Amino acid sequence: MSTLVQARELGSVGFGKYGAVLTTLGLFSVVAQASLGAAASTLIAHSGAKSGKARNEVSQAIIRLLLLFSVTGVLFLNLVAPSVADRIYKAPDLVIDFRIGSLALAVVAFQSVIDGFLAANRLFSERNRLPIIQSATFLLLAASLTGLLGVPGAVLAYAGGAVVASAYGSFVLARVEVPFWPQFEGPEIKIYVMVIKFLTPLVANNIVVLAASWWISVWIARGVAGFGDLGAYTLAVQMRLLVLTAPFFIQSTFSPILSHCSGDNDVAGLQATFESCARMSIGLSVIFGGAVIIGMPILSYILGHAFNDSTALVAVGSLVAFLMAVSNLLGTLLVATRRQATTVLPNLIYMVLIVGGVPLIASRYGGMGAMSALALAQGVQLVMLNQRSRVLQLGVPVLAPTFGGLVLLGLIGLSESQNNLTLHVVAAAVFLFSAILALANMPEDFPIAGFLPLYARKRLASLRTSVGRIPPTEHVSIVTGAIDGVGVDLPNIP
Repeated sequence: MSTLVQARELGSVGFGKYGAVLTTLGLFSVVAQASLGAAASTLIAHSGAKSGKARNEVSQAIIRLLLLFSVTGVLFLNLVAPSVADRIYKAPDLVIDFRIGSLALAVVAFQSVIDGFLAANRLFSERNRLPIIQSATFLLLAASLTGLLGVPGAVLAYAGGAVVASAYGSFVLARVEVPFWPQFEGPEIKIYVMVIKFLTPLVANNIVVLAASWWISVWIARGVAGFGDLGAYTLAVQMRLLVLTAPFFIQSTFSPILSHCSGDNDVAGLQATFESCARMSIGLSVIFGGAVIIGMPILSYILGHAFNDSTALVAVGSLVAFLMAVSNLLGTLLVATRRQATTVLPNLIYMVLIVGGVPLIASRYGGMGAMSALALAQGVQLVMLNQRSRVLQLGVPVLAPTFGGLVLLGLIGLSESQNNLTLHVVAAAVFLFSAILALANMPEDFPIAGFLPLYARKRLASLRTSVGRIPPTEHVSIVTGAIDGVGVDLPNIP
């Protein structure tokens, strides 16, 4: 809703400038956040299995590093803001927006670490309220400030949502007596070394990924259509967040549980937890991706004529979001098992494809070209991450359901791009079958979901064989999440 309010108030050009601010903040968050939120959720969870003293030392090291990095990031952004606005984006009026955004940079860094502390301490109910509080505050502020102040108002609304969410998270940690502020006695040097060693590959990965996003926005803004085209691309990116919110939330919730299992050398628990996380992440990504594509014509009508040509771009963006969700799933597993260093090469390849492909394609085809280049880079990254996760030998299928999900979203996008009743019916049927299979916890059958409706009319017997592969007497209700008569239980989450 916040995206709709801001896009309608700012128009395509203003929304493009807002997108330039967001991607620039993302780039500088590499310094301000330094992946300390991930360090908190993983390292505190690992140290909790050792002793209370080890847990407190890790917590204090992360808090001190947060203060150092966040202040550095804010100062650095304010220092280079004039050069970035004038020389790179060719828009001197963005200077004030960047400087307002620097405040958001520090607050979002604190919110990220608070989120990690809540996850590490298994305060899942309280943690689940953070994005709700942030989104509600963001919406209220966006509705009142964007129309009044323009792009600076939109940036202030973004910062305000993070402020309120951080305040709530700090209150929760204080209530359960989890120290979040620096104590008089600091941890030993070796604790800092351990944390920084953990952060280094994550920061390297973030530099690659976030620099790629920033690089894309720069080339689109400097293209023929300028910030108007960047506005359409930013809308596609924001709609992509609707697809990513649920799977990213699931993955961040399961991350400390995976870390606990890895720290305890519980291979069976690690496999069961990751399998549950994969099923929920992939299923929700497909469902929300399809919903975004189907609902985009309505959103374009709400936003006005300035975004009438954004439907195809949003459809491709949903495919990219699906690939990102699966890549992040594999990345979450590798980080939780302390194999984050293995993600550096896939991200470097991703960066090379973006740096080389975007200038060639985006300069000619604008936002659609940039999104297509991003889809290619994301697919290559996903395959490489999958190869590295196979070392764990968990036996959980990832590429097969990913292929099925892409087929499904492609059919839905095709149905929305042409006024053809048959395609609409096929897409609706595929979407329904995939939703059922996702809720039934059967990701290995996603490819079947993509093709079953196409053959159902002529091959009903084959349909029955594919869906009901076990005798009716042994078939357990899909509500229980049973597969072939074997119950699959989710891990116990408070």
